[in-house]
Amino acid sequence: MTSLLVIDDLLSLISKAKDTKYVEVRYQSRTTNEVNFSNGELERIRSIENSGCGIRVLVDGCWGFSSTHLLSKNALKDSLYEAISVAKLLAGTKKNRVEGLATSKLAKGLYKTKIKGDLSSIDIEKKVRITKEAEEQARKYSPVIKFASCVYREMLDHKLIVNSDGAEVEIFDSKPEFNV
Repeated sequence: MTSLLVIDDLLSLISKAKDTKYVEVRYQSRTTNEVNFSNGELERIRSIENSGCGIRVLVDGCWGFSSTHLLSKNALKDSLYEAISVAKLLAGTKKNRVEGLATSKLAKGLYKTKIKGDLSSIDIEKKVRITKEAEEQARKYSPVIKFASCVYREMLDHKLIVNSDGAEVEIFDSKPEFNV
């Protein structure tokens, strides 16, 4: 299994969850890109990628949770069993338990934020140039400005959310930030 999971992989995982009243699996992969200029100097260009999976289960009226950044089938299965184990341990000690979950129509499908352009298709050189120009303009705005900084940051998210009640959602989201 690659780092890019598909809904079928997560549904297969849920099918292995015995003795549970509810199972939810959430996968997220985020790429954060950043360009930072201060007083005419390029301070930083970086790109960070993170991904992982959170698993939540309801067993005997108690919640169990586990997460992992390892995305192999075995690692995900181990994380599922850990969440179930935690819930079972709590069930042995809790007096107040979750009776059940509300029923509702759950989402299925692919969701993408409405954007004017794909941030990942804009080359880094253009992002650096625009950030540098904005920082320069801030310093030139007034002679009383002695220090200026400009940061461009973008977060590109891919999420999968599935649960035993029928939710099957894939989300692509991008969030640009520009601070001067």
